[in-house]
Amino acid sequence: MGLFGLDKTKMVWADDARLRFENRYERQPSWEVGRPQPAFIALHQRGLISGRVLDAGCGTGETALYLAGQDIDVWGLDISSTAIGMARE
Repeated sequence: MGLFGLDKTKMVWADDARLRFENRYERQPSWEVGRPQPAFIALHQRGLISGRVLDAGCGTGETALYLAGQDIDVWGLDISSTAIGMARE
């Protein structure tokens, strides 16, 4: 058993999935639109986003950054080190 109790086969599969996402950032992936996702802006404007928010799979973080700018306590996380690096820029 390895990390988090995963056997070696599952660890290889998880690493392969991470690498596939990482490779998508060689070009701009379809889910990266260069601005906060409009659906989340609309939800926030209707008062439907409040409290603490976890943006899992935040990519380059446009939506998380938008929400933070609206005084929402938000955490963004992603498995792609490329996306995280782009968010930091």
